[in-house]
Amino acid sequence: MSLWSNQKLGFSLVEIVMALGLVSFCLVALLGLFSLGIKTSKQSAEETNLAAMSSEIITELRARTSSTTIALNQKYYFDNQGERTNAIGAYYECHLITQTDTSFSANLIRGTLTFTWPAHLAAGKRPNTNTFYSTFPHR
Repeated sequence: MSLWSNQKLGFSLVEIVMALGLVSFCLVALLGLFSLGIKTSKQSAEETNLAAMSSEIITELRARTSSTTIALNQKYYFDNQGERTNAIGAYYECHLITQTDTSFSANLIRGTLTFTWPAHLAAGKRPNTNTFYSTFPHR
């Protein structure tokens, strides 16, 4: 009788290839989810930034005194952190258009805030746009 029997001592090449294929399939699926998560996280951060910037502008407009007038068309500039800046260092451009809202009362102003970015591109070539609407009292 020999010391070595006919028992299987290891994995066959087919089993190893199948296991590697299954692992690689799972890794590809996980990497796809990871890239989707990064994209969603970036969009969420941008939307939070835009909401904070629009809130800053709307709060400023609502807090103005009766002697302060609001221009019909105004532009605001923000850097990529959401801090107000001039046109040269801007990442976001906000175009405010105001009009008197006569549907409810003559004492209301309707504001449309349109953000476009990146601001260093020409106005018609900016790939990202987001619009906010607000109504505030005319004093």
